[in-house]
Amino acid sequence: LNNQEKLFLKLIQALFFSTSIEGLKEEATELVLNVVNHFCLLQVITALNEKRRQPGLFSVDIKQPDICIDNEVILGAICYGLCSYLNDSREMATASIKRIYENSIVIYGEKLLLTYSFIPSLTKRFIHQCYDEAYYQKSGGVLGIKTLVDDLDISVDYLRRYQFELI
Repeated sequence: LNNQEKLFLKLIQALFFSTSIEGLKEEATELVLNVVNHFCLLQVITALNEKRRQPGLFSVDIKQPDICIDNEVILGAICYGLCSYLNDSREMATASIKRIYENSIVIYGEKLLLTYSFIPSLTKRFIHQCYDEAYYQKSGGVLGIKTLVDDLDISVDYLRRYQFELI
């Protein structure tokens, strides 16, 4: 992440924190969900650019994609929310995961959902967090995986792809 993206990450993390403040909860929740919606649309651009740059499709005419905000920004903010000691921040992070899933179903459909959406990136990030030294990072990773498995009913076939990483 570059410096601007790091600053943006801190701002989104502050938004997750602000959902725990009583006077700001409603407005912060609405803003976080709108930011998540925006990143879901940015993911479409990222998926198309990755598809265009596949190694089997070499062409001299393919240009480098325009620079856009890295998806790691929202993933880091969601992980921050899951690792928070504040219950409201954790609830906002799980609501963000559910919103990403709902938006991904609308954008990609059931068939391409687990290939091009944020869900594979979220899964990898949550698994990676489970191996962190800090207990709150581990609990955030476990809560994220629990949300994917229990609340969103991610298929067993999809989870088999990450079986060795989960063990």
